[in-house]
Amino acid sequence: MKTNPNQPLVSILLGDPNANYVHSYGLTKREYFAAIAMNATISNLTCGHADAVKQAVWIADALIEELNK
Repeated sequence: MKTNPNQPLVSILLGDPNANYVHSYGLTKREYFAAIAMNATISNLTCGHADAVKQAVWIADALIEELNK
C-alpha cells in the first residue's frame, strides 16, 4: 500500500457506511511527518530556523519515499 502525502492524517466515516462518505480534516500525512521531524530538528538546533524548516520537509519527503518502496 502506497502512502499518499496529500492524504489526510485523520478521516471519519459519517452516516451510512454503505454511502462511503468520508470527512477528512486537519493535517496531511506530509505535514504531520514534517512537524515530527521539525520537533526533533529544533530540539537539537545547530542551524538557523530556515534550514531547520527545509530539513524537516526533506525528512518528511524521504520518509514518504521510503514507505512507498
